[in-house]
Amino acid sequence: MFITPNGRRAKLLGQDDGELRYILGNIKVENDRLSFEPVSDINPQISNTGIFVNADNGWAEGMHPFDRFVKNTCEILSPLNEITSQMYLTKHEFLNVDTNGRVISSKDPETDMLNINKKIQRSVFSYENGSNTEYVEAIVNASDQKCIVKSRYAGDVVIPKYGFLVESPQFIAFNTIKWNDTDYDTPTFFTIRSLDNKPITESAKLRVFHGFGSDSIKLWGKTYRVKKEEILTR
Repeated sequence: MFITPNGRRAKLLGQDDGELRYILGNIKVENDRLSFEPVSDINPQISNTGIFVNADNGWAEGMHPFDRFVKNTCEILSPLNEITSQMYLTKHEFLNVDTNGRVISSKDPETDMLNINKKIQRSVFSYENGSNTEYVEAIVNASDQKCIVKSRYAGDVVIPKYGFLVESPQFIAFNTIKWNDTDYDTPTFFTIRSLDNKPITESAKLRVFHGFGSDSIKLWGKTYRVKKEEILTR
């Protein structure tokens, strides 16, 4: 049951389990008989630590964790599937970091000792489109420390634990604590997509989705506030 127009699950009378699900009792199966045992005392201890169930200050704030998960993952995986469906996976590599946390090539033998259990990974999808090369590059940080990567579009980007950076000419997604010279106090999730078939750097119309974290994003040299999602034009 949902409340319109905000789409949040309705709060009902009774004891919920912390996720707006209401436990009425247990059905006991014994031989060929069923019996219902009401539950009168529920004291759940539930915490959601998954990245994509987070929606603090974002589009799905206040919604059920499952609904937040569906919305956040859809906003990144749906465009990615569309863009990469006709591409080849042309590179997958484990990345190292130097002593400052900056990502460096895993092919440098002098830096092997700094590899973080192969938990910083980069995948590249691409194909030749006439004289142009279409591509998608994704970096995921599953290590216990932040790392710094050089972005094609946003300078030095700082990716926290379980953060990521996805870049292509017409679609960008990130969960970072620094992007395009903007420092964030907490990990922040945005997606950006060109709506006029031009590269994001040249596009005059962008759709920006804000999943969680700070609602501040710098585009075209200007800082915008996007609480949920906006169509930005210049």
